[in-house]
Amino acid sequence: MNELKQVLVVCQSTQECRKSVRFGTMMAEKFGSELSVLHTYHNVFGLEGWNLPIPKQMVEDGYQQMLDETKKKIDQMVKAAREKGVKVEVLVREGKLIDVLFKLVEAENIDLLVLPSHPEWRLEHFFFGRENEAILRKLPCSITFVNEQPNLA
Repeated sequence: MNELKQVLVVCQSTQECRKSVRFGTMMAEKFGSELSVLHTYHNVFGLEGWNLPIPKQMVEDGYQQMLDETKKKIDQMVKAAREKGVKVEVLVREGKLIDVLFKLVEAENIDLLVLPSHPEWRLEHFFFGRENEAILRKLPCSITFVNEQPNLA
């Protein structure tokens, strides 16, 4: 890797990606790179075709509110980077993480992908699938995992 022009941080959960965003910011600042922070989502309930006992509009409005709140939280996380002069773009995309990543890495010529490292439990498999392994093996860019767990030493 001769130059590091594009850094992409994946933020699946705003609770678990603060260290990843700080690490991505540090790398972007050090190398004069552009920083993008990606949050993907998909509708696990498949609003289309579900017969929910609540109005569909209420569910859709709740989803939109959740997305708006997520974007605000990510904007707060990257505020320090922007204040340091790092060019930052916050991306919120619908779809499976692996599919969105493949398109984005190729389209934006991403040089470094920063992912939070955490154990994948059953609930995460339900919401996100087991994608870290597929990402590690298939993406054509450098990848760094950042431990989001506190140091207990």
